Amino acid sequence: MSQNGQVNYSFEFVKLFPINEFEFENLGSITEDCRGFKEYELESMTFSQQVRLFNTADYVIAPHGAGLSNLIFSKDATVIEIFGENVIKPTYFLLSSLLDHKYSFILGKQPGNSRDAEIHVPINQLESLLNKIVS
Repeated sequence: MSQNGQVNYSFEFVKLFPINEFEFENLGSITEDCRGFKEYELESMTFSQQVRLFNTADYVIAPHGAGLSNLIFSKDATVIEIFGENVIKPTYFLLSSLLDHKYSFILGKQPGNSRDAEIHVPINQLESLLNKIVS
């Protein structure tokens, strides 16, 4: 919770990954209306903007990737990391554990063998997880 008592949400969405982008963006609209989530593209932000964003975020939802290293600037965040089948690493689980963040992950479907292949995000699973952690 921020200093002014409001809950701040960070919803990082890297457009390279999900191929069910329409569903994912619809979920973003639902969560923005209901829970205040917003969408950010870190590659279009300066370093100081990223630090500020993660420092004020209570929730971060993002695909596995370097952008999650910004979790070091978060305070008591809830993290949902999205993995494809081709890349499952404990990096941000370990970082979240060291920083006392709450951590969950979702495993998406990833056609092809490349670690950069797009991810099918299981929207119903993400929505169910959000309903459990965001009340």
